[in-house]
Amino acid sequence: MLALIFAAIDFLVMFGYAALGSQAVRVLKKSGALWLDRICGGALLALAGSLAFYRRATV
Repeated sequence: MLALIFAAIDFLVMFGYAALGSQAVRVLKKSGALWLDRICGGALLALAGSLAFYRRATV
């Protein structure tokens, strides 16, 4: 029962994020959405790189 409640809450939160994201893309112009994609992609690459160096330092 607890797992079902957790899954339902998680679904609602993720659906809310998706709805807000789709509205944000509509509000932003095409160039704004392109820059948003670039910034998010760069942030993810930076996090992945830091994780790679973190793992290498602990081995």
